[in-house]
Amino acid sequence: MVRMNGLDLVLQLSQIRFSGKILVITGCLNRNLENDCRSLGVDTILYKPFDPAVLRNAIRNLMGMPWQLLPVRAGYRPHIQ
Repeated sequence: MVRMNGLDLVLQLSQIRFSGKILVITGCLNRNLENDCRSLGVDTILYKPFDPAVLRNAIRNLMGMPWQLLPVRAGYRPHIQ
């Protein structure tokens, strides 16, 4: 089995002209990773840790559904770009 990371998967998706939405979840705060994701067509990047409500809202946004304002627990840093 071929081993790959998430960015490798995104690269393969871009090579086959995947037309769906792409959400990347990462614990790595790295400007180069963010730029690579953007250049490969990633729609949303979430940085860990995040509140489950942030993930729910990101998915709703990707699906074209209206955002739902939900409280965010202390200690979480939601980053949706």
